[in-house]
Amino acid sequence: YTGEGGLLWAVDAGDTSGGKAAPLAVDAGGDFCIAGGFWGTKVLGKDSSNPLSLTAAGHIDIWLAKYGNDGVPLWAKSAGGSDQDEASGVTVDPAGNCVITGMFKADARFDPEYKLIAKGYMDIFLAKYSNGTDSC
Repeated sequence: YTGEGGLLWAVDAGDTSGGKAAPLAVDAGGDFCIAGGFWGTKVLGKDSSNPLSLTAAGHIDIWLAKYGNDGVPLWAKSAGGSDQDEASGVTVDPAGNCVITGMFKADARFDPEYKLIAKGYMDIFLAKYSNGTDSC
């Protein structure tokens, strides 16, 4: 919104399969990170010049996206495993890196080199993604 309360832009981050989002976090440049849980296929920035598509690997998976201050998605990632996984919190560090936390059941994969195995029924994860790229 503008200083006078006028809307600058609005984007659709939903899809037909459903999902949810955690509160978002804004970096020093006005770009923001948002994360949550989804199932099926999620398309972010459908009406932009840069639509990004994610496909869940399991029942419910984690999604994370970084948007520019103009509402256009810069990058998006999914993570998770065969069961229920979702992000419930997101923050941005001083360097603009996105940090997410949430829960996972069974196992969760964050990029090929990071696979977590739950020690109990449901475990907590913390993952940091670098600014300017979508790598974990």
